[in-house]
Amino acid sequence: MVYIGETGKVEFEVSADLMHHQRRIIGSWVTSLFHMEKCAHDLTDWKLWPRNAITHRFTLEQAGDAYALMASGKCGKVVINFPD
Repeated sequence: MVYIGETGKVEFEVSADLMHHQRRIIGSWVTSLFHMEKCAHDLTDWKLWPRNAITHRFTLEQAGDAYALMASGKCGKVVINFPD
């Protein structure tokens, strides 16, 4: 799962949604809000859309194929879609 931005609220059951599936949440802070806003404007001005970097999408059941493709270096960004 990817979450972009700092606003909003996410709710989940820690045991059922994380621990029982051995999932992790990793957070990272890259830059200041000013620089993120500038980057967003630059991407729009330059007509660069991050979603275009995604070249392949896989289901969770196809995760092995997704990792093999990434390891081959013959793709852009790969997304693994988790079921609802």
